[in-house]
Amino acid sequence: MNKNILAAVIFASLSAITLPAQAMDIDPAAQLIIDNALANDCNFDIEATKNPDIEATESCELNAILIAAIIENPALADSLLAAAIAVVGANTEAAETLVASAIFALGVDSPLIANLLKAATESGVDADTLTAVAIANGVDATIASEATAAGNTGNNNGNTTTTTTTNRGNAGGGGGGEGISGNQ
Repeated sequence: MNKNILAAVIFASLSAITLPAQAMDIDPAAQLIIDNALANDCNFDIEATKNPDIEATESCELNAILIAAIIENPALADSLLAAAIAVVGANTEAAETLVASAIFALGVDSPLIANLLKAATESGVDADTLTAVAIANGVDATIASEATAAGNTGNNNGNTTTTTTTNRGNAGGGGGGEGISGNQ
C-alpha cells in the first residue's frame, strides 16, 4: 500500500474519532482538499497524533495549507477550517492559530467571517477564546461576539418573539383584560 494512501487513511480515521459531538457537517470537497494536502505535503508521526497538546504532524505547515485552500476556495472556508481543526483538536493553540490563518486568508472584512467563526465554534473551539482570537486579528467585535454566541442558530438571536410582541387587540395600553387574544 502506498505510504500517502496509508497516511491519509490513518489520518481520516483519527479525524473522525476526535470530532466533538457538536461538530458541524464538513463539506466533502473541503475534507478532500485538506486530506489530499496533508497526504501529499506532510510526513506523519503517528505517535504524535495521539498527543492533543502538540500539532498533529511533525513536518507539516497546516496553516499554509489552510490559507492556500481558502484563497483558492473561499466559499468552502468554513468547512476547510472545520476539517483543519479536526486534525489538531478543538481547544489547542494550533486550533487558535488555524482560526487566525483562516481570518487572514478571507480578510477581516469578508462577509464570510461570521460563518467561519460559527464553524469554528461548532467544531468545538471555546467561544470566548475564539472571540478573543478573532478580535485580536482585526474582526469587528460585534461580528465576533454574535458569531460565537452560545446556541447561535444563525440569525435567530433567541429573543425575537419577546421583542416583537406588542399590544395586540383591544386589551388597552396596560396589557390587562383577558390576556392574549385569539386573533393572532
